[in-house]
Amino acid sequence: MRLIVVVGTSLFSTYNDRFEMYRKYPEMSKDYESIESQCKCLDKLFAIDRNNSKYASDIRHIQDYMNMLYYPFAKWDACNELKIINSVSGVLEVVLVATDSVLSVVACELIKEWLKGTGIRCTFNDNLSSSDTTIAKGICKEKISFENLDTILGRYLDSGTKIVCSTFDTVQIYISRKYDNPILCIHEGLLYEL
Repeated sequence: MRLIVVVGTSLFSTYNDRFEMYRKYPEMSKDYESIESQCKCLDKLFAIDRNNSKYASDIRHIQDYMNMLYYPFAKWDACNELKIINSVSGVLEVVLVATDSVLSVVACELIKEWLKGTGIRCTFNDNLSSSDTTIAKGICKEKISFENLDTILGRYLDSGTKIVCSTFDTVQIYISRKYDNPILCIHEGLLYEL
């Protein structure tokens, strides 16, 4: 089975909840360091800024802390996207779709890295100028548009594909009105199929 996963930034907001991290993973509390200031710095930037050297140290800091400190403890519970992927049986392939924000792109890069060695094939193309990019343009703008989302979905959707929209209500509504494929989401810790 293939899952198309629209990735937001829940990965970072979950990690930045210091008290929840201490409660769930007391063994990491002595090493915990917030990445909130780095996330704030990157929050309003678009995917096109991903390779801007001005932001490289903030991005590297986030990636390092997520890889060395958070993921070894959290694993499949690191974010809603991973929880859903893990809860669906028979997943052979995951296509990660980022919104056009830097943090969503970084989250996709991390999830792709974490899926290596799981037996799940993962696709994520962060080349914005490529015709087969998996970054959905226009979703994070003040006036939301879905410039290439239909192209991305059309490339990967078939009758057995499920779509994961863990946190984007606008995207969920758009996709549910346009496509018949099941949409999976988590709300208050429970998995729903729409």
